Amino acid sequence: MITDGIHAVCCDEALRVLQALAEIAPVCYALGNHESRWQETDLEKFAAYRREAEESGILFLDNTSTFLWRKGDCLRVTGLSLPRRFFSKRKRVTAAPQDIRDLVGKADSSHYQILLAHTPAFAKAYSQWGADLSLAGHYHGGVVRLPGLGGVISTGFRPFPRYDRGQYRLGTGELIVSAGLGSHTIPIRVNNPPELVILELRGGR
Repeated sequence: MITDGIHAVCCDEALRVLQALAEIAPVCYALGNHESRWQETDLEKFAAYRREAEESGILFLDNTSTFLWRKGDCLRVTGLSLPRRFFSKRKRVTAAPQDIRDLVGKADSSHYQILLAHTPAFAKAYSQWGADLSLAGHYHGGVVRLPGLGGVISTGFRPFPRYDRGQYRLGTGELIVSAGLGSHTIPIRVNNPPELVILELRGGR
């Protein structure tokens, strides 16, 4: 939603999108690595951005959960805010289900459990934690996509990331990875158009 760039954080367009979305549906916002970095470098400005979004009805899920009801069915939505060490570009980092529990608590097996996770890197841990559906992005679709091979590079500069864009089955859960709407640092997209994912969940207790 926002880009923590070299000179400033760009958030005006994000606020306009959030305000428009809040007029038509409940909106849950989970933090990514740019929001985490922004909080550490300029908490006052981040707090002002968050406050303005919340005044429009946006619900920030910062290692917290909420319940959404629709026609008798209940969804539990959890927003995972991973510490910045999990986004390291210098070394490979792993995450276990216990890391997720330490941050957000246990999954809710009595309701359909959605996890807003930002990075797909730890998809197996999300499924093992108990997510029925994990939603992620972060890789920008692999920036450049090659036919038959998929995304070329992750935002952590790892070649051919496994979960770069699309739908994946993980045990009893699923992962949806969006290629996202924007770019940063090197604003390039090749065979990789911006994407806004719309999912239809069919109820059935």
